[in-house]
Amino acid sequence: MAADSSQDTVIISSATARPVIQSREFIPASLTPVPAPAMQGLGDIPLTAGEKNVAQRFETLRRLQNEDLITQDEYTRRRNANVGALLPYTRDPGAVGLERSVPSSDAIIARLAALRRSFEMRAITASQHALERTMILNALLPETPEERTERKPPPSDVLDGAAMVGHLDGLRAKNLISADEFGAEKDAIEHVLKTGLLPSQELAANAKRPAAKGGAAAAAKPAVGATNASYDPLTAEITGPVLHIASYRTEQAAKTGWDESVTRNKAALGSLKPIIRRVDLGAGKGVFYRLMAGTFKSVADAEAVCIQLKQNNQFCRASADGS
Repeated sequence: MAADSSQDTVIISSATARPVIQSREFIPASLTPVPAPAMQGLGDIPLTAGEKNVAQRFETLRRLQNEDLITQDEYTRRRNANVGALLPYTRDPGAVGLERSVPSSDAIIARLAALRRSFEMRAITASQHALERTMILNALLPETPEERTERKPPPSDVLDGAAMVGHLDGLRAKNLISADEFGAEKDAIEHVLKTGLLPSQELAANAKRPAAKGGAAAAAKPAVGATNASYDPLTAEITGPVLHIASYRTEQAAKTGWDESVTRNKAALGSLKPIIRRVDLGAGKGVFYRLMAGTFKSVADAEAVCIQLKQNNQFCRASADGS
């Protein structure tokens, strides 16, 4: 798309300071924070600052696609990887950090447009353009979240549930979610108000409940991705290359994350075992539980599976020793 000559051209020289890329847990962070503008039309219920920031991120992503600053495929991948932040009861949780404030949609659009013009004018290289562009988009809505938030608790009562549906209707009015997504989420909320369990929780409870047969209770089937009782992911030995697939704040969240990852990626992870390591990232970040899958005969084998996972919007990084 040709640059608009009526706009000021921002030249980003090759001397622009480059961010240092380190091989460590990527915790999605916002860009330089600025106060988030008030969101209008998201229903009559008051929204928290975090909820406004989440909605703003998805609205910005849609505007980027409308402005041809990202492709339809990029929009779809980044939205699908994080839409659980808008649909907490029917989709996987979004990336950590989406509730933080971000620059306005106008500011992000202007920055990406300036990067593109600078690249077209050869003021920056292709790698510089790609690096800065990817960092901005990952800070907005990461394509393959390495770390996801904890699942949102279900509504505590009918008033809480009604407020949630009102918020969803506002998101639908802003075209941030579809009518089908609204309906599925609304049904999940109504289900929990009637039964006390979300549909996914009810399915899990039924799977664990022994079934009577011949007057005796049959043993419940193990959960997806479960290993035998003597296997401990925290002490499992790493004997070869592994895949780092997520990081969580608690050990239990990591174990739950394994079952969810296997459910989404049965073909790639079904034959592997979980390995969990407690990692202290120091001041400002704290302790995380690194979830890995393994082990493999070679790094090449691990990379091949990693490619499959990334195609399914699953974060993945192959490692020779789990570091």
